[in-house]
Amino acid sequence: MDLDSLPIAGIPPTLSAVAADIRKTADDAKLIPPLQVAGPIPANAVSSVPWIICLRSEAPNQTPAPTYSLFFKENKLVSSRLSVIVDHCEGQVFSRL
Repeated sequence: MDLDSLPIAGIPPTLSAVAADIRKTADDAKLIPPLQVAGPIPANAVSSVPWIICLRSEAPNQTPAPTYSLFFKENKLVSSRLSVIVDHCEGQVFSRL
């Protein structure tokens, strides 16, 4: 495999630049604050979107809280969905947004 032919992931998103997108996704998903995030982490190699930020609620009345994967490219939210195993969100260290 020629490493030069692999796509470049680019610069990971910064939380300060994408916080509004994260909060809007949380609102749309009806996640109750306080919110927790992990990442950015590299997306699966077959993904056309290079970065994932994992999102969940820390609210005690929202347990078990679903975890969402937010996909970013160049500090722009491309899509989001409930996390799946290949996203590797469950093994991440989360902190408050």
